[in-house]
Amino acid sequence: KFKKLKTRVYNTKYGNRYFTDIDFKTNVSLYLNLLVNIGNIALNIIYGFVFDTNWFFILALYYATLTVVRFFLALYTRKNTLGSNMLGEWRRARLCAAVLTLINLSLTGVVLMMMYQNKGFTYAGILIYVMAAYSFYHVTVAIVELIKHRKYESPIINSVKSVKLAAALVSMLSLETAMLSSFGSNMPDSEKRIFIAATGAGISIIVIGLSSYMIVKSTNEINKLRKTSNE
Repeated sequence: KFKKLKTRVYNTKYGNRYFTDIDFKTNVSLYLNLLVNIGNIALNIIYGFVFDTNWFFILALYYATLTVVRFFLALYTRKNTLGSNMLGEWRRARLCAAVLTLINLSLTGVVLMMMYQNKGFTYAGILIYVMAAYSFYHVTVAIVELIKHRKYESPIINSVKSVKLAAALVSMLSLETAMLSSFGSNMPDSEKRIFIAATGAGISIIVIGLSSYMIVKSTNEINKLRKTSNE
């Protein structure tokens, strides 16, 4: 059924363009994820007031920063063809990586608040399983796309996928608080803190590692292009 559906979409005008035109696909992905980020911002602000805890507001700020980064990339891809200005792409990739590194500091604050404020997302009934499935799917797709799209060797595409992975990983942190709220009522607070700390540390290591690699790679490529242009 999935293959038949994919074939039908592929045979449409915009479906075919989505699967064959990487520039168009990148733009669509950026704008769709912008909408998702805006939804996450609104949700976290609402939860911040409902549960009266500041870490939801910090998460909203985190998603707001990712939204700005995505909008920044969307403006570039809208006006430029990928691969037409590699120096410009590498500069933007380095800037995006630097922003990801900085906002990861705010994530540290979120983790600390989560550890010592026994408040988090709550989902009624089966909804928590739906959100769990969505979160795992989101992370899996983000990882697969990050690996798959490296073949294009486009700094902009890699930046888009890195931002998507950062957002997906943070959604797992939010899911964990919901799972602990729903199923961890008998769990000691000390054990909850260990789980949250481990997840937060894992996310931070992945995001900082990925961002650091992007910064080093971008800087090296920028220096190579500058050296080539001066020769």
